[in-house]
Amino acid sequence: HRPLEATEGEVDRLHAGFIEEFEKISETPAIRGPFAGFRDTSRYGRALGDLVERAAAAYAAVAARAPRNPQRRTVLLAGDIAVKINDFANGGIVRRLNERGLQVAIEPSQTLLEYAATEAPGEIARTGEGRGRTLVAMGLRRMRRKQYDRVRKLHPWIPDGAVAPILAESDRVLGRHPRGEAPVTIGSVLHYWKERLCDGAVIVSPWGCGPALVSESILRHQAEIPMLFVYNDGAPIDERRLNAFAFRLRREPTRA
Repeated sequence: HRPLEATEGEVDRLHAGFIEEFEKISETPAIRGPFAGFRDTSRYGRALGDLVERAAAAYAAVAARAPRNPQRRTVLLAGDIAVKINDFANGGIVRRLNERGLQVAIEPSQTLLEYAATEAPGEIARTGEGRGRTLVAMGLRRMRRKQYDRVRKLHPWIPDGAVAPILAESDRVLGRHPRGEAPVTIGSVLHYWKERLCDGAVIVSPWGCGPALVSESILRHQAEIPMLFVYNDGAPIDERRLNAFAFRLRREPTRA
């Protein structure tokens, strides 16, 4: 939402405030006694849901006040689960894209966790087989749906992280092996492009990452999708590549 803010720093202040509230919720002492786990889950879920709804309303207000800009474009940020959500690991890529007038929708980290629990329990998430694996997968899906449904009422552009349509897209161009992040990254880019949630994609990864190289080798053939591949090894990001990517997006009609 940074490209939409009325005053510089407005979105960062909102973000910091809601993060502080979330930390207080997570630090709430546990309930003791019979059925404590279920009561804790219910209390935590209600508090988190209320926080998510208030945050969604606050960001929607920022968007409602923003003047219309036909040059504004939306980018999907996909790739490595740790790199895409960490400013240090990705070289501040989100803020750098925002500075160029690009809104950024981040591929949900929940997607990889849900995928790991259902598709590769023995290789990624040690959830085991059988009933335990099923319960973990069901719990993750339920949690994701409840929270994303709250937000998408006001922000239908947010990727919902559903695994099934993502894997359906990746299955068209990549088999189920190798398992790992590659099917999720490939499927997310193809699915959210097809759903018109983005005008292009930036895929961020650590240098030399195997799943990232597999993803790039497949996605490079999707010539209709504007894409930028960024491998972070601690070196500064080439500003010229960011400028060229933003320029290309503005030359194309908006889809998002």
